[in-house]
Amino acid sequence: MKKKTSLSSVFFYCVVLILVLLMLFSGLRILESTVFLNNQGAGTAIASKTIERNGIKYYPRQDITVVMVLGIDQFGIMEDSGSYNNDGAADMVSLLI
Repeated sequence: MKKKTSLSSVFFYCVVLILVLLMLFSGLRILESTVFLNNQGAGTAIASKTIERNGIKYYPRQDITVVMVLGIDQFGIMEDSGSYNNDGAADMVSLLI
């Protein structure tokens, strides 16, 4: 009976250790891509998009995909009306990151 309890506790601790290591690795990758990103090998595109606010430089993340989904009320081909106030209003807006 003791062996079964011991084996299950070892398995539990192994799973917890793997999860902690996975979270640590993920956190370091995020930290690397946001804080420790330098311009070496990154090209001028990242350097030109750098934002500085209150003396702190912020670099854009390169591993994010952003998709905007709009549910438009009007069916058919949309034409530019030259104004933001037209018949094709969006009744559903979703931003997926």
